[in-house]
Amino acid sequence: SGPYAEDFWREMDDEIQSLEAKGTWKVVERSALPSNAKVIPGTWSHRIKRKPDGRLNKFKSRWCFCGNLERHTYKGNPYSPQVGWPTVRAALLLAATHGWKSRQVDFTLAFCQSPQKREVFMELPQFYRPKGHEGKDVVLRLEKSIYGQMDSPKLFYEHLCVGMTALGFEASLSDPCLFIHKTLPIMVLNYCDDQIWLSPRDSSIEEYVKKLAALGYDLTLEPSGDMFGFLGIDFKRNDSSIELTQVGLIQKMIKYLGMESAKSLPTPALKEPLGTDPQGEPFNEQWNYAAAIGMLLYISFNTRPDIQFAVHQAARFTHAPR
Repeated sequence: SGPYAEDFWREMDDEIQSLEAKGTWKVVERSALPSNAKVIPGTWSHRIKRKPDGRLNKFKSRWCFCGNLERHTYKGNPYSPQVGWPTVRAALLLAATHGWKSRQVDFTLAFCQSPQKREVFMELPQFYRPKGHEGKDVVLRLEKSIYGQMDSPKLFYEHLCVGMTALGFEASLSDPCLFIHKTLPIMVLNYCDDQIWLSPRDSSIEEYVKKLAALGYDLTLEPSGDMFGFLGIDFKRNDSSIELTQVGLIQKMIKYLGMESAKSLPTPALKEPLGTDPQGEPFNEQWNYAAAIGMLLYISFNTRPDIQFAVHQAARFTHAPR
């Protein structure tokens, strides 16, 4: 019922069609399930995706598995690594210093490209019913992993490693999401379903991305030219250096706190640490303290190390702000 309702309805239709095209599930009758089978519901997740500078990029609707409902029955370790930002910065600095090219790769419905390794059942998507099963009590048996599942990031990482190994890459011992080719000057940084490819030549990147696609991975290589944004961060090359900025998130942060008219200061905090104030007035603002700290942490880790001490001081009181 919101102002973007029609945009999201179109995205929902596209999402269901894409999931079916990927062979994500098979429709089965509920009466045919094993007696101990647990059918997990799903939920719609809607997002307005914006570019790093805050401009509207696109609408996104995902049909997600409620993985929180299998937390107590899941067996095994669902952990999946993500590339660390120190690795991203080091690799980009190395590439800038040596004049390497950088290209971005995005996997289409990445998690739904990974084969399911266990038996998982899911309720039908809200607002949608499969043709040919009218009047029947049916559920979905997942053939591929799906967003929201506890182990879907892990399944995709393992699936991706198979392809990268087949092309001659090996994971770094210092960061398992940094893939280095054994014989060629190509590095790949992997964060969930996004990749940064680095090489002295665009042609090498294009050749090996095509080889990865030929192995059955559904992906998109961004147009030629250095990458401009990754995980909400803008990249600007200046000769042998790369400038990272998060203007959009910083502006969002200022607006979230209602500080649009506040005056700026040359330093973010005093040198002395903040003392506790157990008798101080209880926190009473329209915004959420923990959410604000979360945004500030992301900014300070990635593009604004100058505010790390100030953010650290504020983060100490997240459990009981005054």
